[in-house]
Amino acid sequence: MEFLLSLILVGAVIGLFVVPTVRRRKAAKSALQGMAHANDPAHHGFVPAEQLDVRLPGPDPELVDALTETQRTQDWRPVARLLALTDGPEEWELRWQRVQSLAGAAAMELREARAAGAPAATDAEQHISLTKGDAPAGDGRWLRAWRAEQPQDAGGAQVYAQFLVWQALGEPDSADHRIILEEARNVAHEAAALADPDPTPHITELFVARALGYRRADFESLWHQVVRRAPAHMGAHLAALPYWSAKWHGSREEAYSFAQSAAATAPPGSLL
Repeated sequence: MEFLLSLILVGAVIGLFVVPTVRRRKAAKSALQGMAHANDPAHHGFVPAEQLDVRLPGPDPELVDALTETQRTQDWRPVARLLALTDGPEEWELRWQRVQSLAGAAAMELREARAAGAPAATDAEQHISLTKGDAPAGDGRWLRAWRAEQPQDAGGAQVYAQFLVWQALGEPDSADHRIILEEARNVAHEAAALADPDPTPHITELFVARALGYRRADFESLWHQVVRRAPAHMGAHLAALPYWSAKWHGSREEAYSFAQSAAATAPPGSLL
């Protein structure tokens, strides 16, 4: 009788405690597996992160081909030709995306070269080497050559101005941060003079304006130069929006007002 009672007691303990614990562990393991499955980009049809081309904001096979050739040979001509063909009001958005990507690629090359053990230099010294073209290959030499050999090329000036912006914003605590931003502004002004209808250099200056804290009147004057050339330019609006945010020089209300006004006045079907 005692043996039977013992079996009943053991069975009760197992039923009340062990089985629920095992079930909870299985459920937790299943939930974790489900979360991993749900968080897998491939499960939703997305490209895995390691396969993404972080140089570009979206698919652009022509730019990929030109940039790959330029980075392989360090010859600026493939990207210069492509940018020269990306011109006119219908392509201002694409031109801006390509200028950003080319500048970002050059900045990434330089950053990787420095991380790989290239001699350390200040940002000002880097700028001097960009002008002289005396740095090792694989660190954006093609951009230095482009500027040195074709100083009147609007495309080269635009890419170089944006390159300087990425350099400065990538190292906000650098002692040369402001110097590089001011140089970016100077080059952007040169680029604007070389191709007056193009809004691209003015969009680059929007980044400078935010970082250097332009007065509102000056920022609005610059913004007028942009919208006079491309009133529905999505990239320009994205570059201008942070200036009006509470984090920078405006407020939450001003940022919302800017965004809502842009959307309300945008042409139907535009990115805005």
